[in-house]
Amino acid sequence: MESVTPRKAIIERRDEANSCIRYELYTAAALTACSGVELLLESLFTEYYISILRDDRNSARAFLAARDQWNEEKDLKNQWTLTNWRRYFEDEEIPRKMQAHFGKEIKILSPGMLKDINIEWNKCKHDIHVASPQAAIQIVEILNRSLEELDYLAGEGISKHVATVQLNADWQGHWGDQILGWITQNQDSPFYEVLSRLTLLLNLVVNLASDPRIELEPKTQLLVAAHYVYSAIDLIPDVENNVRTLVDDGAVLVLTMSWLMREDKIPDELIDEHWSGKDDASQEIQRLEKYIQDNHHKLFRDKRGSASSNNVWSTIRRVAKVGPEALWQNYWKEAY
Repeated sequence: MESVTPRKAIIERRDEANSCIRYELYTAAALTACSGVELLLESLFTEYYISILRDDRNSARAFLAARDQWNEEKDLKNQWTLTNWRRYFEDEEIPRKMQAHFGKEIKILSPGMLKDINIEWNKCKHDIHVASPQAAIQIVEILNRSLEELDYLAGEGISKHVATVQLNADWQGHWGDQILGWITQNQDSPFYEVLSRLTLLLNLVVNLASDPRIELEPKTQLLVAAHYVYSAIDLIPDVENNVRTLVDDGAVLVLTMSWLMREDKIPDELIDEHWSGKDDASQEIQRLEKYIQDNHHKLFRDKRGSASSNNVWSTIRRVAKVGPEALWQNYWKEAY
């Protein structure tokens, strides 16, 4: 059994959460940090199991069998959410067992702390809930301190605060060539219209968010949309070497810009100034919005494969009505 949660993925969630705190996106920060804690618990379980396996295969098999029996008794159907990992760690005293096995006390992820994190996680998932600065900062700091205590940061050299410009550069470096290669070979695809404009749209949003002439409220909305693209948490999870999984990111950028334009929150001249495309920025965004509206049944499919009334589209289309914060108010009810 190999670790399915690399440490780097958890550290990326930590960095995303810290960046959200920096820009006062507290609900996004809380959700991202909670997700990081969920991955951390999964990773700790896997590393503990591998350590036992190295010492005694029979003990490792018994450990897995006990976990599976607990899962069956709780009737979880292998749905390992943050809530279930927390309950499992508490019921089976996993931190105590790990301390005995590794000879190192684990202080941070105590049952009380995990319960508090789980409560905030459920609020954000199931209610129209805006996390307070205090709650978000506390959860992010718990994740920060947990990774430090568990030596997950050794040798990583990743800063706790990542500027949006740097996140954009990292994203472009990772996806840029893949997108370019895909669009040159798939011009007949229904995904082409959105994905061929994705880089232009992301640069537009980031440049506007960095412009000191933009007021705080629309700047916050732009940052929410940008962080949705950079985040590992997606309506359609990003899959390496599958550019089509970025279609929800492109749609969020289009509908965010369209909403801001309708609300007159950003002057047209600033949009034109930061648009690097050859066509008219406003007309192109309006055209893409109509294309997405007309072709959503082809573009967005949830994991069950349904096409028109799935959670992906029902959430994305709300962005056009109320702005990108709709992503944090609705999606989490179904996604986790």
